[in-house]
Amino acid sequence: MIRRKPKRSRVTKSGRVILDKVQMGFLRLEVYYRAEGQCENAVLVPKTGNNHKPQLRRCKNEMRWEDGHLHHRIHRSLGGSDSYENCFWLCASCHENEHSGKRKFVPWKEPESDTD
Repeated sequence: MIRRKPKRSRVTKSGRVILDKVQMGFLRLEVYYRAEGQCENAVLVPKTGNNHKPQLRRCKNEMRWEDGHLHHRIHRSLGGSDSYENCFWLCASCHENEHSGKRKFVPWKEPESDTD
């Protein structure tokens, strides 16, 4: 039986980080913990009542570890890295909508608190 050496992460000449299967598992876990089990997509809330302009809010879908999707903001096929900054935790619905072109992914950012 021929044993192959395990693939390791590497950095390409362009600076793209490519992780092996084990390291991708760790990255997935880190992104899941950052998201606290909730989708990291911002969705547009339509105008209502006195609210004259649409607002962004975080997608309300919460999911277990096995139900979430790791999404690369810059897709790997377009040269995106397997990095913490480029990966986001999405629910199945938001991930499907992003890849089918129905909705553009917008990463959710917590509003700045005014503590002076």
